Amino acid sequence: MKANPNLKSFVAIAALMGAIGASTGAMGANGGDLSFGEWRYVGGERGWTYEPVFRDGKTRAQVLKELAEFQKNPVSGDWQYVGGEVGWMPKPHSDGAKTRADVLKELEAFNRSPAAQARADELYGNP
Repeated sequence: MKANPNLKSFVAIAALMGAIGASTGAMGANGGDLSFGEWRYVGGERGWTYEPVFRDGKTRAQVLKELAEFQKNPVSGDWQYVGGEVGWMPKPHSDGAKTRADVLKELEAFNRSPAAQARADELYGNP
C-alpha cells in the first residue's frame, strides 16, 4: 500500500504544531515572556539577549537604600566619586598625604637638626 503524500504533510504539520504548542505553553508559564533560563527573546535585529540573574540576597529596597546612601556620600574605600570627566579621585589625605603646614614643620625641624643635615650631606652631597 502506497502512503498518501497528504498524510505525511499532515503528520509533519501536526508535529510542528505540537512543538509550537509546547513552547507557547512554556511561554504562558512565564507570563507571556518568551524566555529560557537567562536568555530572553526581544525580537528585531537583536533577537535573544542574555540577562543573568544575580541573587545576592538583597531586596530591591535594600539596594535602593544603599544607592541613596552612596549618593549622599560618594566614597568607596579610599576613593571619592566627583563626577564629570574626572570621575573617581583619591580621598584627600587617604594615602598618608601631608598638608602644606605639615611639610613646612618638617622642613623647619630638618633645618634645626645638625644630625639630619649631616646625614643629608652624606647621602646627597653638599652643593
